[in-house]
Amino acid sequence: MYEYHYHTDGTGTACDEGLVSADRMGGCYTKMNVHSHTDDCYENIITYSYWTAHDVKVLRSVGHDWEGTEIRRYKCNYCKKEFENSDPGHYESTTDLEVVAKRKGEIRKKVPSKELACGKEEGQLMGYETDCGFVHGQVVAAKISFAAGYEDYDTIKENDTPSVLMSVLSAEEVKEDESVDEAVALDGDEPNEDEPETEDKSKAQDKSETEDDTLDDAGGTQNDSGENQNDADVISEENTEE
Repeated sequence: MYEYHYHTDGTGTACDEGLVSADRMGGCYTKMNVHSHTDDCYENIITYSYWTAHDVKVLRSVGHDWEGTEIRRYKCNYCKKEFENSDPGHYESTTDLEVVAKRKGEIRKKVPSKELACGKEEGQLMGYETDCGFVHGQVVAAKISFAAGYEDYDTIKENDTPSVLMSVLSAEEVKEDESVDEAVALDGDEPNEDEPETEDKSKAQDKSETEDDTLDDAGGTQNDSGENQNDADVISEENTEE
């Protein structure tokens, strides 16, 4: 049987979220998460500086320059700028090319830059993340149960390395006959490893005795052959004398 860890927030609700709001701080979620600007928080933009004389009105004449050209005071109805010049042309800027077209402008300069676009402040609290050291659904302890009569051997082993992701095993994967096998092992009914060796020694001894009997039979046969030869020699000598 296994014990599992499941994250809970400050309300005691089990959840598997990367971040919870400040009002749910607590339980496994105690580590502050604050925003820190990165390159992803910015977008690249181009500012277009353009020259236009569109939709500008004359306010009044203010005099002439040294060449006799009339100088007037103008006001742009679009950008609301007032200026004095000999013509109504002036500079405006935008990041939208459509605006340049509507203003009948002539682009004179392009300025690339980056603009903050994440909509967050540096150091802004985003919420709370887990700081319990466990993974949601991780095995934190295992209990080994023995058969009836061996309950004293029941063991609970806790996971000493919570930061390491362990394989999550369901209780259904534990076979019911494991406790029975362990109980049988405790009864001392394990196979005797010495028996095969004793049997081999007996076979070797029987083989040795068989070989000795074979040698004795061979020796006896040889002796009988010698005695028969001696008898034949004696008979031959008696026939010669006659």
